Order: sequence, then C-alpha cells, then structure tokens
Amino acid sequence: MINLNSKEYNNDFQLTTEKILNLVSDYQIFKFYCNDFKVGKAINSPLRVDNIPSFSIFHSSTYNKLLFFDQVTLEKGDCFIFVSKLFHTDYYTTLIKI
Repeated sequence: MINLNSKEYNNDFQLTTEKILNLVSDYQIFKFYCNDFKVGKAINSPLRVDNIPSFSIFHSSTYNKLLFFDQVTLEKGDCFIFVSKLFHTDYYTTLIKI
C-alpha cells in the first residue's frame, strides 16, 4: 500500500479532485461504485435499504458534471460525496480510495 504521507513522497504533493478527474471521469467513478445506474433513471439507493427506486444520477447543466440525488433522504452531491457516503469516509480518505 502506498502511503502518500510518507517522507519518500514530495511534501508538495496534494491529492485533489481535479487531479483525479484528469485521470478518470466522474461517470467512470460513479460506474465503478454503482455499476447498475443509467444517467437520469431512478434506481434503488446504494446508500441505504431501498425497495422503491428513489435514487438517481443525472447530468447537471448548471455545474456541468454528474450529480446524485436521493429523493427520500434529500442527499445530493458529486461522485466524491457519493463515494464518501457509500464508505463512510472523510474527504481525503475518499480521494485515496478513488
């Protein structure tokens, strides 16, 4: 396992969402962690027990990126917030996981 905080790595290295999105798209991240979705189609929430499709991933023209929205909990966000909620991790741990 790589420890990005170790001394062997440049102290100026900062893992960011922008650096990740230069390597993979938000669609690829959503698809990897939620492979049964189709953009704009409601599915059962991967974040909780859900028997009625009430979760969707859609393209936001305002932000020009994919976002998720849960109609029951009213949670919403981008692919990074989705992965954070899915695994109950903080921001930096989420970036490392992705």
